[in-house]
Amino acid sequence: MHFNRWIILPPLIAGFASANAYGEPPSPKEEAQLTIVHFKTTAALNDSPLDEFARISTEYGYHEKRGLLKINAPEDSFLRAFINKKTGAVTYQVYATISYGGEWRHFNYVHYEVPNSSPASAELTKIDEQVGGCSQYGCTLEEDFGFDVSEDLLRLIAKSAGQTPLKYWTFRFDAHDGSQWNDQISANEIEGLFEAVADYKNQNGLENNALQTPPVTAENRSSSPGDADELRKWADLFAAGVISKDQFEKKKTEILSR
Repeated sequence: MHFNRWIILPPLIAGFASANAYGEPPSPKEEAQLTIVHFKTTAALNDSPLDEFARISTEYGYHEKRGLLKINAPEDSFLRAFINKKTGAVTYQVYATISYGGEWRHFNYVHYEVPNSSPASAELTKIDEQVGGCSQYGCTLEEDFGFDVSEDLLRLIAKSAGQTPLKYWTFRFDAHDGSQWNDQISANEIEGLFEAVADYKNQNGLENNALQTPPVTAENRSSSPGDADELRKWADLFAAGVISKDQFEKKKTEILSR
């Protein structure tokens, strides 16, 4: 979301990583406007009567501008919430998009802050890869990816921001070629999304924090309640188009084989 930093670490020039600069952070005036109310009112809702899930994102809350012409930066990250319209269960995701020239970087891992604990890491979910415009100098490559984050962690981050210098939640994306991208999401963005989700659920008669366990079948009869909840979460992500069928089947096999 906010000021990003690139650290390119090819094996032969790793010592030059410090030469990369930070992007431009929001000005004090801009930052003063990026309130919880701002992120709530700019939250984008994607929903229709035919959708099983409603999606709310903070995509339009803030996008870093660069250069004299204040053009949108080629990378951005924001939050998405997927609301099950039958159960009220919500899954949260950090969504990231980036475009660049040269060879494919293939971002595959994320490391992120956890308040009052050691940093955590996770494998990224690849959402989209495509070739953009091309010229004599090469083509623009675009990658979209994300990772799931629990509501408990997001609430802990938002709460910690009011008690410590942790005004922003920081994370780092790692690519297969050694590239790294640091980015941040503000506590206000998190709280604004929570309020937008709560409003949607209240307006549609959905209970907060609702969670439905999958029906007992021959496949999951031996699973624990926690396994059933996890299986439902991955099924929700697959139904919402966040993960592929292959990714869902892989996770399903892992859970049911425990």
